[in-house]
Amino acid sequence: MSRIFVCDPVCALPYGHNVLGLKYFSDFLKPSFPLVVPVASRHLPDDVAAKYGFEREFGFYYAKHIDIDTAAKDKTAYRSRSTRYSDDALSDATHDVRQLIAKFDLTRHDSIFYPCADYYGVIATLEVMREVGVDHAPSCFFRLIGVMENATASGEAGLPRVVSKIRKALTQGLRVAVCAETPRYADLLAEKLEIDVTVVAYPTNAALRASPVESGDGTASTDPAPFNVICPGSARLDKGYLDLFQIFSSLRRVDPDLGIRFVTQSLPISEALNHWKYTNQLYAIPGTRLLSSGISEERMNELYETADLVLLPYDRRTYEYRGSAVFMECICRGIPVVALDGPAFCEQIRYYGAGSVLREVHEFPGEILRYRELSRQSRHLRSKQARHRYSFDADRALSQWIAR
Repeated sequence: MSRIFVCDPVCALPYGHNVLGLKYFSDFLKPSFPLVVPVASRHLPDDVAAKYGFEREFGFYYAKHIDIDTAAKDKTAYRSRSTRYSDDALSDATHDVRQLIAKFDLTRHDSIFYPCADYYGVIATLEVMREVGVDHAPSCFFRLIGVMENATASGEAGLPRVVSKIRKALTQGLRVAVCAETPRYADLLAEKLEIDVTVVAYPTNAALRASPVESGDGTASTDPAPFNVICPGSARLDKGYLDLFQIFSSLRRVDPDLGIRFVTQSLPISEALNHWKYTNQLYAIPGTRLLSSGISEERMNELYETADLVLLPYDRRTYEYRGSAVFMECICRGIPVVALDGPAFCEQIRYYGAGSVLREVHEFPGEILRYRELSRQSRHLRSKQARHRYSFDADRALSQWIAR
């Protein structure tokens, strides 16, 4: 193989996990390929694309699902028609993949990799590969995470069609490989596709390796400081935003001296208007800091650097097969997490010893207090071991899967 094109058409906003995911996977693959080309949406702001070296070749096909300011962000002559909420989005996506192939002169020696596979990206890519033909088509790698592969303009679940298209591509002899973010999702896909499906989590990017509880000489810090509990990425109802008041207020009653501090993001304006009274109550809890719904990578890194514990009270149904990018960033950084049982990534928390999994939300305050009582040295050693086991599995899985 010569070049690999790491593609994410959903990477359109300057914040969130799509930008970081595209960066992490691209950086990890650089030692293995002569050229790694990260490809995002044309709607991604100029400065963000320039900062990370992203090409911008895709329109935005998910205006029905994700609100972006198309007028401000689309700097190209070609304008996506996906705002009409019809499957013109598929025509747009297919056009964009054809243009990508032509612009960079992709051949069978190249590879296309979707680290967060989306419905229109997968369907359009497989259609164009069929047009190119088995003898000339690049290899295709799809990492399914249980999110955007269902995001169709019609509102119908997209996964059945994604599965059908992948099965057909395999029977046609196209070189297609599939992996999943969690073991539970991998098992589901393996049954539907009737192939082996590898589990591929976030790679351990070098920038995430330093534990926040280590001092400069690599020893665990013992400096007295508030115990910082953060909820990164919590600006969504399905990530437990409405459970935070119960957790924070219960802890404040037993910790009136503010030995435990809380930081969370607030809801985006479109949702916040329906929950402004709740948000005001949350904001009024002493020792609680609310940030905006969208924050920069630098600001998020600052939060992680001061975090002692991360809360993940995610919705069981929504995350039945999904992983958590926040969890994977935490384990790479050496930060323990406390999660609500049910989501697929909870199996990984248990397996790697990366934190605690609780049955009910009311158990969170007691578990936070238990973590606060642990010495920093003890938390550091546990997190270091979890990170070691995770890194070995995640990095090897990605390297071997992409080299097939």
